[in-house]
Formats: sequence, structure tokens, C-alpha cells
Amino acid sequence: MNRTTPKEEGLAVIRPHSGAAIAVMILVSASAAVAASPPATTAAAPSAATKYTDQCKALEDQWTSVLGAHETDKYFARASRESEKGDRDCRSQKLAALKRGIGHFKSALKIIGVVPQI
Repeated sequence: MNRTTPKEEGLAVIRPHSGAAIAVMILVSASAAVAASPPATTAAAPSAATKYTDQCKALEDQWTSVLGAHETDKYFARASRESEKGDRDCRSQKLAALKRGIGHFKSALKIIGVVPQI
């Protein structure tokens, strides 16, 4: 007569001497899970320098577009000097200079009565 114990009725028979086999199965299944999972991709967030460079470019474009309409304004010379400072600072790769350049372009636009679009 074939007697089965409750342990033998399941899918696997657990025996005290099969610890090494279980450890091997765990390692194999873990490595298979790692191999099956897609590689972790890190989306490169735009750097701060890129963000400030884009803002400088946008303000410079805005300054260029309103330049002709405001050449006869009373404070145009002052605004023009301010935009030259902004242009110089926006060519830099340093964050502090880029921030200053943005400030200079914003000031130049405000001097002639134009609202900066950033």
C-alpha cells in the first residue's frame, strides 16, 4: 500500500537534505527575474544650464522682435546697454552668469515698457 503524507501531496516534496537544492532554485529564479526585467532607464532631466540658456534665448528673441518698434523711445539707449549686458552674460556657461543675463534682458524689456514673456 502506498501511503502518502501531506507533505508529499503538494507539488514539491520538502526534505531536510534538499536545502542546497532550494538555495540553487532561489538563485536561479532571482537571476532569471533580473534578466527578464527591462533595464532601468533614467530619463535625463534637462540641466539647469539648459533651462537658463533656453530662457536667455527666448528673451533675446523677444528683445530682437521689439527692437525696431522702440528705437525712438526715450530710454532706449539705457535699455540697449542693459540688453548688451544680458547678451554677454547669456553667452557664458556658468549658472550665475546665465541668471544675470536673464535679469538684464528682463530689465531691458521693462525699461522700454515691454512685458517679458518668461
